[in-house]
Amino acid sequence: MDHRKRRRLEEQIAQELVLMVALVLLALVQTSVLPRPYAIVPNLLLVLVVCQGLISEPDVAVRWALYSGIGLDLCSGAMLGSHAMALLCAALAATLPLAWLNRNNWMLPLAGVAIGSLVYHGVLILMLGIEQGWFDIQPYLLVVALPDIAAALIPALPLYLILRWDRARRRGELAIDIY
Repeated sequence: MDHRKRRRLEEQIAQELVLMVALVLLALVQTSVLPRPYAIVPNLLLVLVVCQGLISEPDVAVRWALYSGIGLDLCSGAMLGSHAMALLCAALAATLPLAWLNRNNWMLPLAGVAIGSLVYHGVLILMLGIEQGWFDIQPYLLVVALPDIAAALIPALPLYLILRWDRARRRGELAIDIY
């Protein structure tokens, strides 16, 4: 019996390490490989963290946000911890108020990603203000935040449906939407 507990702990640690490496690699892909149409970097990690948090629990979203944020901090030239803090705040702000809603609602990922993106950019503005001194935020909002929020809403629903289908498949549930 002791062997099973130890093995289970080892499996959990291995699973977390695989998740960490996968999210750091996805951060590397996001910062270096993804195309930038009209100079807009698609923030897929934010969408992934929020959608995963809406499907499962907020504590899962916090873990994913921490791993993704550390990966983004390592791959970008920003202050270490800024993306991690922004993703943590965005994950909590997007998942906690919407946790009581039905998971079959298709507006849920759109609302969650919109809330998460607003909080993400709000925290990044605060971090930039602390690091570089206060600046005029109107150009940042118009040039960076608004296009990024619009670009994040595009893959939100398909990614949410894929993650929801995968979770139902792993649990052995039959996913049928009846309207």
